[in-house]
Amino acid sequence: MIKKLILVAFASTAFALGACASDGGASNDAFAKQVADAKADIKALKADEALWRDTEKFLKQAEEAQAAGDSEKANKMLKKVQFEIEAAGKQFESQKGAGPTY
Repeated sequence: MIKKLILVAFASTAFALGACASDGGASNDAFAKQVADAKADIKALKADEALWRDTEKFLKQAEEAQAAGDSEKANKMLKKVQFEIEAAGKQFESQKGAGPTY
C-alpha cells in the first residue's frame, strides 16, 4: 500500500512542480494540492511508523515561505518533503521483514 501511495504522490508532485515551473512560480492552487498530497503521505507514513524526523518541519517551512510570498523557497522545501516521503517509503518497504536471522 505504501509503495502505491508513494508512486501516486511522486507523480502528482512532479506534475505540480512542472506546472509551477512553467508559470514562473507556485500558484496557490497547485501549492495547496502539493501540501494536501504531502500531508496525506505523511499521515500514511506515520501510521506505519516510517516517517523521517524532519519531513514535517520541512513542510511547515514550505508553507511559511509560500505565505511570505517566497515561492522559490516554498518549491525547494516541497521538493525536500517529497524526497523524504519517497525515501522513507522505500526504506520502509525494503526493511519490512528486517530482523535477526538464526
